[in-house]
Amino acid sequence: MTRAVRAARRLGAHVPPPLLVRLSALWHGETALQRRLHGRSAPGSPLGRDQPLSGVARLDAALFAALDALQAGGVPCAVLEAGTMRRRVVVVTGDHGDAARRALAATSAVVQPVGSAVLRLHHGDPAFGCDVEIWPLVGSGPRPDGGAYVPGTALAPRANRWVRYLEPGERVAARGQVGGQDVPTYSGLLKPHLLDVDFPIDVVYTWVDGADPAWQRRKEQAWVALHPEHHHPSAVTSSRFASHDELRYSLRSLETYADWVRTVYVVTDGQRPAWLRTDHPRLRVVDHRELFAGTQALPTFNSHAIEARLHHVAGLSEHFLYLNDDVFFGRPVRPELFFEASGLARFFLTDALIDLAGPSARDLPVASAAKQTRAVVERLHSRTVTQRFQHVAHPQRRSTLEQIEAQLPDELEATVRSRFRSPSDLSVPSSLAHYVGYASGRAVPGTLSYLYCDVTERRAPIKLQRLARRRDADVFCLNETDTPGGHPGHRLMVDFLESYFPRPSSFETGADALRRPR
Repeated sequence: MTRAVRAARRLGAHVPPPLLVRLSALWHGETALQRRLHGRSAPGSPLGRDQPLSGVARLDAALFAALDALQAGGVPCAVLEAGTMRRRVVVVTGDHGDAARRALAATSAVVQPVGSAVLRLHHGDPAFGCDVEIWPLVGSGPRPDGGAYVPGTALAPRANRWVRYLEPGERVAARGQVGGQDVPTYSGLLKPHLLDVDFPIDVVYTWVDGADPAWQRRKEQAWVALHPEHHHPSAVTSSRFASHDELRYSLRSLETYADWVRTVYVVTDGQRPAWLRTDHPRLRVVDHRELFAGTQALPTFNSHAIEARLHHVAGLSEHFLYLNDDVFFGRPVRPELFFEASGLARFFLTDALIDLAGPSARDLPVASAAKQTRAVVERLHSRTVTQRFQHVAHPQRRSTLEQIEAQLPDELEATVRSRFRSPSDLSVPSSLAHYVGYASGRAVPGTLSYLYCDVTERRAPIKLQRLARRRDADVFCLNETDTPGGHPGHRLMVDFLESYFPRPSSFETGADALRRPR
C-alpha cells in the first residue's frame, strides 16, 4: 500500500460519510453537473424507467440489432456465442471488416470498440451488448498447436470457448435458433455444450411484512407464551422482521441478471405484498399453512424452521436457489455460477470461523446454528468443519434436503417446532445442506464476487456508492442491524436500491411484461 493511499484512508476515517460521498462523486465525475456536461446518464438508468428488465430479452435484442445491421449492409456473419446469460458474439471475417464497421455505425444503438478487432453494440448497458468480432484472415503458416494454417483461415481475435480458428472449409453457412428466431451461424456451432446447465432451476424466497398489525399480534402472543430467557434477544429484534420493500428490488435484480430461473416461489405467513403480481405465470405464493401441513408447528416466527421445510414446496425443482429478500443479483450471472452442469451444487465459504465453544443463549442465532451444523457433521462423518457461509443465493439440491430430513428426523422436528430462533436450531439450506451435500458428493465449493453491507455502519454510503459505480458484485446483501434510537439506514437502502434497479419487473402490478421466448 502506497504512502498516499494510507494517508487518504486516514483522512477518510475523519471525514463525515455524506461529505466523503460527495467528494468521491466529484473525483469520479459522477455529480449531476459533470454528467450533464459530458452527456452521460446515471449508472443503471440508460433505459426508460417504464421498461422491464428481462436480461435474456435484452441480450437477444442486442444480437438481433447487430444481425439486422450487418445483413442490411450485405455483410456475411455467423453467431458464435449465445449461451444462457452470455454476451452474444458474432463473427465477421477480416475481408468484410470495414463493411461491418460502416454497417454498425449506421445503427441507432451505441457501438463501442473493445480493442482493435471487437465492436460492442448495446442499447445503453454494455453488460447486455452483442460483440461483433473481426477475424483476420491469414496465409499459410505454423499454428501454435504444431500444425499449419490453411490459406484463408480466420483467426479469433481473442479467446472463446468454441474455436480458435476457422478454416475456409469449416465456414459452412448454417442456421441456428436464438431467442426463438433463426440466426446465421456456421455448421458445428451453437450446439448444446456439455458444460452448460440444461436442467430447470427455481428460486425460493422467504418474506414477511413485519409492520402488519395482525402479524405483530400473533408474534407477541407467541413470544409471551415462551420463556424469553432461553433465547438470544436478537431472535425477536425488530430488524429481523423489518421490510424495506427488498423483495421488490430483489425480483428486479433477478429478472435483470438471472432471468434463466424457471419458477419463483415466495413463502409467506398469510401475507402478500400489495404490488406483487400473484397471477404471474412464473411466480407462486406459498403460505405457511401449506408448507407446514401436518406439523402442528404454526404459527412460527423462526426463519430456521421455515427453511427446514422448503423442500416440501409442491412442484419445486431438484435444483433451486434459496434467497432471503435482502439478497440481490448485481450483474449478469449464469446458472453455472451456482451449479455444475453435472448437477452438483456450489457453496460459498467465508473466512469467518466457528469458535470452539458449544451453542448457547449468549450466541447470536447465526453463530449457534453454525455450531449445531459442526456438531451434526462431526456425528455423521467423524470430521469437523470450521467455516461459515456467505449470505448469498444458496444453491440447493432438493434430494440433499430430503436426505437430511431422513437422517435427522428428531433434530429437524425440533427446529420446525421452535417458534423463534433458538440455540438448538439447525440452519439447513444456509449451512448444513452445503456440508452434507459435499460429504455425499452432491456439492462442491465455488467462488463468486460478493459484497455484504450493513446499511447502519458509518461507511455504508461510500461502500454503496462504490458498488453503484463499479457494478462488480455477482451478488450483494444489504442488511440492517438493530440500532437503538433508529438510524438513517432505511432511507439509504431504499434510495440505493431504487437507483440500482429503477425499472419495474414483470412481477410487479402495472408493469408491462417482456415476454421471454420459451
